[in-house]
Amino acid sequence: MLGRGAVSATGAVIALALAAWPRLSAAQAAERGGAGAPEGEDLVAEHLVAEDLVGRRLQPRDGELWLGVSLELDSSQQRAGSVAVAPDLRWGLDDDTTVALTHSSASIARIGKIGGLCLTACEHRPGYAVAALLQRRLVAAARLELSALAGGLVRDVGPWKPAALAGASARWHRGRFGIEGTAYLQLGLANAEQGNRHRVVVAARVWVQPTCRWALGLHSGAEGELEVFTEAYHVPVVALLATQLSPRVTLTGEIGLPRLLGPQNTARDRHATLAVELRR
Repeated sequence: MLGRGAVSATGAVIALALAAWPRLSAAQAAERGGAGAPEGEDLVAEHLVAEDLVGRRLQPRDGELWLGVSLELDSSQQRAGSVAVAPDLRWGLDDDTTVALTHSSASIARIGKIGGLCLTACEHRPGYAVAALLQRRLVAAARLELSALAGGLVRDVGPWKPAALAGASARWHRGRFGIEGTAYLQLGLANAEQGNRHRVVVAARVWVQPTCRWALGLHSGAEGELEVFTEAYHVPVVALLATQLSPRVTLTGEIGLPRLLGPQNTARDRHATLAVELRR
């Protein structure tokens, strides 16, 4: 289970973020009203943010703060389900560079018992998992974003399981359709004998927006241990639903099977997440 120090650290980060929001928002309003205001497509995206889900930015602008909270539920036919809560924090250092402290499985493109602060049935999932990420946007075309991704991931505290992450993420959209993709290597740095082995993660989300404020999607991909990837990878199949409650608040739900396909497939495991994100 998570120690008091980890809980306090997570709470302190969220409290500092909340305290900083009014100042950051005022600075952004002044900047966008003057010479530094976004132009071209960024300006259009700003005005249409309440309606355009498939074309929204994947990273905060300079000075923006995005705060998300996820409730993750994982169950199996053989055991009681586990519940975890996962706060995420992203901050734009500039228009192309983002730093993040995240806890959710979705923040590292994973499905299943990966992240968050476990609340119940914790014997079958990490008691705590946190990722520190640095994302740098390399391509910012009209319909395409491409970013490099690096960072670290720590799971559990006894024994702790640190890992380095390196990869890339991308998003393409056209009209009512969008595709988001992430691929990276997870390199275990200690306690490999306890399960902290090198892994490959490839994930894709396909979105369609039939009407304003609502989007439907499908999450899939493949992940597994690097050394035996072709023999032990698994493929999740998860349905997605997203809606914008306001121009800055998005609610996303996902439900599906984390290991439906692949050599190590099973339909017994189930996963569901409800996440809210506020962009300031």
